[in-house]
Amino acid sequence: MKATRWSEGRIALTGDAAWCASPVSGMGTSLSIVGAYVLAGELAAHVHHRDAFAGYERIMRPFVEQAQQLPPGVPQIANPRTRAGLAALHVALRAASTPLIGRLGGRLFSPPADKIDLPDYAHLPDYAQLPDYAHLPDDAHLLDGPPEPTASRDEVPGT
Repeated sequence: MKATRWSEGRIALTGDAAWCASPVSGMGTSLSIVGAYVLAGELAAHVHHRDAFAGYERIMRPFVEQAQQLPPGVPQIANPRTRAGLAALHVALRAASTPLIGRLGGRLFSPPADKIDLPDYAHLPDYAQLPDYAHLPDDAHLLDGPPEPTASRDEVPGT
């Protein structure tokens, strides 16, 4: 799956909801953990969510695109449709299990889990240590829900 964007308004996607790497890529967990880290860091580093989401996509998009690139013939080779294809898969699996071919294949086909320079968000303040709403934008009180009514229905004229 390749989404053109991973956010809309105040909603952002991450993990399989955003990019859904192929199961044969071996990158699903790495992408999800890194994506959550980057999204949280960018939200903490920016005052406005739009800037945070733009930073998140700028950092993650190249890593995700690289992880979504599979070697030629994959995943089709893992899903043979003929007897000859099944026999070829068995031969390939036997060869891949030998030490020499296993090492060579590991060098050629290992997932790009280390192909991202993770941002360091350690310089950001620890928001858990700040007093109520000190770290939130001015409209953060809207997250608490509607205000308590100041008058009962019986006290409001015309109701």
